[in-house]
Amino acid sequence: MHPILSQFRRIGLYLLAWAVPGFVFAYLLQLSGEFRWTAALVLALPLCFVYALICLSAWYPCRGTPINTSSLARIAGTQLAAAALAAALWILAAKLLALELSESAAFAGLDARFAPRVPLLFGAGVLLY
Repeated sequence: MHPILSQFRRIGLYLLAWAVPGFVFAYLLQLSGEFRWTAALVLALPLCFVYALICLSAWYPCRGTPINTSSLARIAGTQLAAAALAAALWILAAKLLALELSESAAFAGLDARFAPRVPLLFGAGVLLY
């Protein structure tokens, strides 16, 4: 079993730690001038918590390619592929959330305003992984 999932306290601390990137992401969205604070927070915080859960999967490639027995090329390839896949899943979740929020009157057009930020989100997702 994943070590973070073995205790409820660990899960809580892990998710609390992911709130920091969530607020930073919301701040950056708001800083762009196209998002109000409410829209930025409603989009960024759930996305960061979703990505926190996705990033729990990093434990498995680390277990599968231990540093002391794997070559540097294998470790780098495995981690890069896993990071790209995790970031792609995050982008999919972001697009779905933005599309769903855009259907409400309070967040109309959110998906169109968010679309130009997708490549940046992918890069951040790879780095955060």
